[in-house]
Amino acid sequence: MSNGIAEKAALAVRTPEVERMILQLSEYGLGVCVPHMHDPITNELIALPSNMVQTEAKLQVSFVEREKIDFRQVPVAWVWDNELRTVQHCAICQPPDGPHH
Repeated sequence: MSNGIAEKAALAVRTPEVERMILQLSEYGLGVCVPHMHDPITNELIALPSNMVQTEAKLQVSFVEREKIDFRQVPVAWVWDNELRTVQHCAICQPPDGPHH
């Protein structure tokens, strides 16, 4: 992970400012994540491009262009990029052992 996305995030969550923000988010059932994908050639962790969204459906994670989002999916992760932007959607699955996301 030469670009240090995960390392930078791991350091940030240990600062008092970010710890306070995480505490506030937890009051709403929210947490913190690093929107990312893996480089298809090097498999390195890279920042999720602004035109892409991570989706989960039928227990499989994939990435789609923002314009091709299936809006029947539920948004589950957001970032601030000059405005609130969804970075992950999840379809509600119905596996044999019961419903989950």
